[in-house]
Amino acid sequence: DMDAKIFLRNAAHWKRKLILGCTWPNGTSCSIRDFKEVWTLTGLCWAINTDPMNPLHVYGAGRI
Repeated sequence: DMDAKIFLRNAAHWKRKLILGCTWPNGTSCSIRDFKEVWTLTGLCWAINTDPMNPLHVYGAGRI
C-alpha cells in the first residue's frame, strides 16, 4: 500500500540527522551516500553493507 509506505518513510529516522559521520578502518571518511535504505518488518533501516559480493566490515559504533 503506497499510503503506508509514505507514512512509514515520513515517520522514519532521516539519515542526515541519524548518521553524523563515519570512518573506514583505513582512516578514510565514508559518506552518507554509502548508507542504503533497507525495509524490514520493523520499518526503515539504514545499512552500509548491502552488497553480498563485496562486503564491508564495520568494527564499531559510537560517538565521533
